[in-house]
Amino acid sequence: MSVTDEQIQNFRENGWLAIPGVFTGEEVDEMKTQMHDIVSRMSPDEHKAVFITNDEKKHLKDDYFMNSVDKIRYFLEDASLDETGQLIVDKQLALNKVGHALHVLDPVFKKVTHHPDVQECARKLGFQQPAIIQSMYLFKQPLFGATVVPHQDSTFLLTDPMRLLGYWIAVEDCSLENGCLSFIPGSHKHELTRLWQHNKSTGDMVFTGEIPQRDDSEYVHCQCTKGTLVLIDGMVIHKSRENKSHKSRHAYAFHVIETKDCKWSEGNWLQAPETLPFQKLYTDV
Repeated sequence: MSVTDEQIQNFRENGWLAIPGVFTGEEVDEMKTQMHDIVSRMSPDEHKAVFITNDEKKHLKDDYFMNSVDKIRYFLEDASLDETGQLIVDKQLALNKVGHALHVLDPVFKKVTHHPDVQECARKLGFQQPAIIQSMYLFKQPLFGATVVPHQDSTFLLTDPMRLLGYWIAVEDCSLENGCLSFIPGSHKHELTRLWQHNKSTGDMVFTGEIPQRDDSEYVHCQCTKGTLVLIDGMVIHKSRENKSHKSRHAYAFHVIETKDCKWSEGNWLQAPETLPFQKLYTDV
């Protein structure tokens, strides 16, 4: 694959870009199989954390979530549990996501994260010393895969200046029915409406600002086939609907920041431990 100048211009204008066919069927199927194996080793009794995408405040003091940067951890869908906290579906159908160090700790996802086409995209977008800060496998389970509210990724992963790039790889076909991504083109050119930062005086994570409120008619839906790579500017407003269909919508996503002349906020929830610094994206330097 070679990213064209026209595609790069499209990304700069709209804040997102879908590139079909970057990953082969074999590559995405390998990710899906690998994740099935990872989940098969999960003990539901040991991993009861729920990830609620429309109530982020739940995670303000969730140590299991906050300390996941150097681990592979499992986050359940709220709808997968009964009122006593027991699974009511097979564990393969219960998860919202698995993260946040797949790109370091698992060889299949590490290979995908450093894929030559991934590196080429960063280079074409002017990243000089990019580093990978987190990774996650997203399930969007059939029938109850949760809504993801409108947001900007930089709310949670702030840099100064703003140099955050999301990579989102469709492991399965994505449609309106199973909860594809939806973007507001050009919204990355406006201000950051919300921040989630550490309050040093209280020790808590605190939201300031509001969830972006925009009319549904402004969104463009990114319906795409498996193997598509979607690039996401950290400032673009995007969301996804609940999956009420009988088809899942698996995806692998990770975020990259610039480290040259760019500062990672000390207030971000995600901080690299000394034992596992943020990994360089480029493999030839």
